[in-house]
This record gives sequence, structure tokens and C-alpha cells, in this order.
Amino acid sequence: MDLQFDLSCSDGFSWYESSNFSVKGYAFYRGKLYQHEFLVELFNKIESIEDVKSIAMELNGFFSVVIRAQDSVYLISDKLRSFPLFYTLSKDKIIIKDKVKISPKHIVEKGVELDSFRLSGFTIGSKTLLKNIEQVEPCQIIEIKNAKVSKHKYFSHSRSTPIERDEGDEFENLLNISNNVARRLAKSLAGKLAVIPLSGGYDSRYILCMLLEMGVRNILCYTYGNDNSFEVKTARSVCNKLGVQLVVIKYSPEKWVNLLDDHEFTNYIDFSFNYSSLPHIQDFIALRELKSLGVLSENSVFIPGFCGDLLGGSYIPKEVIDNKVEYLSLNDEEEYILNKQFSNVSGGGFDLVGIKSEISKVIKRGNGTLNSLISNNELFLTEHKCSKFVVNSLRVYEYFGYEWRMPLWDDELISYWYRVDNKKRIRSELYNSFLLDMYFAKYGVDIKKKVGLPSNQYVLKLRRVIPNKLLAFLRVKYLYIYKKLGKGDVNDFNSFESALLDGSLIYKVNNVNGALAFWVLKKVTCK
Repeated sequence: MDLQFDLSCSDGFSWYESSNFSVKGYAFYRGKLYQHEFLVELFNKIESIEDVKSIAMELNGFFSVVIRAQDSVYLISDKLRSFPLFYTLSKDKIIIKDKVKISPKHIVEKGVELDSFRLSGFTIGSKTLLKNIEQVEPCQIIEIKNAKVSKHKYFSHSRSTPIERDEGDEFENLLNISNNVARRLAKSLAGKLAVIPLSGGYDSRYILCMLLEMGVRNILCYTYGNDNSFEVKTARSVCNKLGVQLVVIKYSPEKWVNLLDDHEFTNYIDFSFNYSSLPHIQDFIALRELKSLGVLSENSVFIPGFCGDLLGGSYIPKEVIDNKVEYLSLNDEEEYILNKQFSNVSGGGFDLVGIKSEISKVIKRGNGTLNSLISNNELFLTEHKCSKFVVNSLRVYEYFGYEWRMPLWDDELISYWYRVDNKKRIRSELYNSFLLDMYFAKYGVDIKKKVGLPSNQYVLKLRRVIPNKLLAFLRVKYLYIYKKLGKGDVNDFNSFESALLDGSLIYKVNNVNGALAFWVLKKVTCK
């Protein structure tokens, strides 16, 4: 059996290669930072899959590891699939790669994979849009032995039995954990410039305050949007108060529309697509302009506030928040996940039964309770939308040659939140109160974020009362009018969505990601 390795994607983070190992990224293990050859040392004495699982479970960081043992090959993904790995098995060959480039003729013609990508922006499980190419999933070890593949999970993003604590204890525990997270973050930065995408929300502000608490001052913040943006106004207020440099990148309809014929943007789409994840576009303009402005050092490290709000409870069903649990499908959790997480496009013709079947393979067997629904919804959300869409956004930093960190998904922090009572996570009350009282008030940046129903949720509400075809038609007309009036949202996404759909017969998209999915398939795969 011919074994081939194609691990050539070294933008941002580089692969470290030794005779039997390939490692990428970094991790803390029992309090010590491991990367490069030191990360290899951790796996030097493995003798079985159990040894591999034992080490992987304790690694707190972001990494991919390939081990070529005497009679087996192991592919190890971290808990969020931060650095994608892919594998192909044929009768006489095994190919392991970190980047999928292949002729569009190999893409699946129809079915669950294509439909799930169009509806959500990702494929489910190990599937990709290509025949015979699979991906390593979050928290997973692939063992290849005797030309056979075995899949092993070493961690689950399921919520555990909650521990009862009063608010004072919660605050004290979270503060201690946050300080530990910040120490690890500062150690991994090793003096490099910390670049924080600062929004009007809490997650990125949390990271900024954590670093300041540790005495880190080599910080640059950036934000983007137009002059009416709440994000821009809040970021300015925060940075002015803290004395931190802020760069504001102005967005405009013209910048978005010009991307569609931009060769570098097309290259980026190909770089981050991998036939499995919808590319993240929101920061592309900002990254390119930041680099051209010369404000970044060569070894800058980007630190987005990815998915802290998920831990805090932002994805608890709105029906629970509104005390309308009778509308929840407690005995059909797959249906709930389908409706909530596969809503970028509406209309008929999609294999929803097949998608539900794939969802059922991921989540745990429900017991008809709210806690079961919340746990399974967040399990699927973390291992799919979070890992394959949100975390895949990190590709934009790598494309421009930079490393990144995700401190809000430090193992110690997520383990704590997985045991917080869901009642305290409704409306993110504990999370928001902790940040406002223990960090933001201390630094004088306790500016409350703007809260409103996301635009996609307005669409979902309208879908209940307006036929799909009419709703989609009205959305296209709405975008057309906004384009003519020169108006849009604070990031001018409406202009981009309108340009994506211009001249198209697609009347079913509910948001810019739905439009982008069709555009990417057409641009990259000619579908």
C-alpha cells in the first residue's frame, strides 16, 4: 500500500517535520507549553491508540499531529479542528493532505453533502463535497492500519451535570480561570504583537482586558465598518479609555462589489474552502488594508474573541428565553437543529430527511428535556458551525501570513462553562454580569453592547407566515432598493449580497452566507 503525504500548507503556522512525525500548532500539557520538536516529544513513546488518546485528551491548545508508527498512521485533530486534515483511501494508495485541490469534476452531483453546504455553509461529519475524500473531525483520532480506517473520539463537547454555586463563587472561579487563560495566552505570545479584532460586543473586549491584567502592552486593535457602525463607535470609546492603539478600516459598497472580480480574493476563497467550509469574508478587506498600511509586524498574532458567547449561553433556544417552551420540539432534537442551523436558504428540493439522518449520527440520544435539547444543539453547533465555519475564519489570518490564538476556547474555560447551570446561561446573564462587573467596570469600559434580533432571525420569523417564494422575492427586491438608495447595514453586507445575486435566478437565500455558498460553488466548482 502506497502511503503519500502532502502537508504543504505552512501559511501562518508551519509544519514541523521529523522522521515519523508532522506537527503544527501548539499546546499546553500539564502546565508546560509544547510546540515544534517539543510537541513531537510528547508522542515519542506511544505504543497504542490508547496512548495517543490519553495524550490528546490532556493537550490544551490548537494543533494537528500526524504520526507514522511502525504498523499504523495516526491523524490527530484538536478539539475544534483548527488545522484541517484530509485523507483519501483507494485500493492501492492512501493520501493524507492539509489542503484540498482537485478537479471540479470530482464534486458530488447532488445529495446531503451539497445540500447541507448550501443550507449551512459546512458539510456534516467527515464528509466533504468530493467523492472519496474525508476530513478529520474535531476531537478525533484517525487510525489507519492494514488499509482500514478506525475513528476514535477522545473528547465530547457535551454539557455535564451542572454544579450548584452562588454568584459570588461563580465570579471568583471565573476570574481565577480567566487569569490562568491570560497567563497561558501571554506565554504563547512571547512578546509578539497581539492584534485584537475589537467589536462592539464583549468577547474581544474580554480578551483585551485579560491581556492588560497580565501587564501585556504590545497590543494593536482594529475594527471595521462605516461611520454609523455601533462596533466602530464602541471600539473607539474602549481604546480611548484604555490608551490602546486602534485602526479603523472603512468599509463601503464599492469595496465589497470590487471583490467579486478580485484575483487575490478568488485565491483566498480557494485557500479556505477545502470543499467543506464556506470561506469567511468579513475580515478580508480589513486584513489586506492593515497589511498595506504597515501597522503590523511580521510576527503579529491575531486574537479574535471566537465563540465565548456560545459558552455563555447565546445559543440557548429563544423559546426558552421567551418562556414559550411549548413550541419546542423536545422529542425531535434533529428537527430543531435542522431548522436552526440549516437556514441560510429556504425553499424545496433539499434532502432534509438525509440531513436529519446525518445530524442523528452526531448528537447523543435525547431524553425529551430542555437540558438535553440545549446540550445536543450546542454539541452539533460546536462540532460543525463553530469548528467548520467560525473557526475556519482563522484561514484569513493565515492567508496573509499570520498566526492566531483562541483564548476563549482554552480547555479550562470550556470545562468550567460545560458545568454551569443552563438557567444561569439564559440571556447570557452570568457571562455578561461577570464581564461587566469583574473586568469592564474596573477598566471603565462597561459599555453595554447593542442587543437586537439578528437579521436572519427576522427572516425566520417571517418564514412562519409568508410563503417561501414570496419571502425570497421580497428579499431580492429589498436588496435591490437598498442598492439603488445607496443604503445598507453598518458593514455594507447588503451591497455584497446584492452583487452576489445580481443577474441570478436564485430567489431563496435568507442571508449573505446563503448567497455566498451558491457563488462559491459556481466560481470554484462551476456548479
